[in-house]
Amino acid sequence: MLQFCGVCYMCLSIWGIIQLVIMGVLYRMESLGLIEDTEEHHFSDLDDFIKRTQENYRTVSTNCFIAAAIYVVILGCSLLCLWKAKKAEKMKEAKLLDDKLSCTFEVVELTEKQKKKIK
Repeated sequence: MLQFCGVCYMCLSIWGIIQLVIMGVLYRMESLGLIEDTEEHHFSDLDDFIKRTQENYRTVSTNCFIAAAIYVVILGCSLLCLWKAKKAEKMKEAKLLDDKLSCTFEVVELTEKQKKKIK
């Protein structure tokens, strides 16, 4: 289960990072197609409109970059989950292998004792 969650969050994080970085760059470039997503204000004149719109673009751009940074942290956590899941799986395999070896060793040891009794 831990490995599934790690893979799921890793995919979502990568997608979020890519999308938010692209959106942050487009907002920083003041893309006209994104003007509807900035805050609406009542403007007194054209200069006030330009000033507030540029401020809104910078604010939204900064928010996109902050959200992308949060997704980077989530990506790190998901990679940590994957690493722990693989480590637990290796430990489980090592324990099973150790159990098999010790059981096999005991069986071999018993058969050798039986051989000595026979001789």
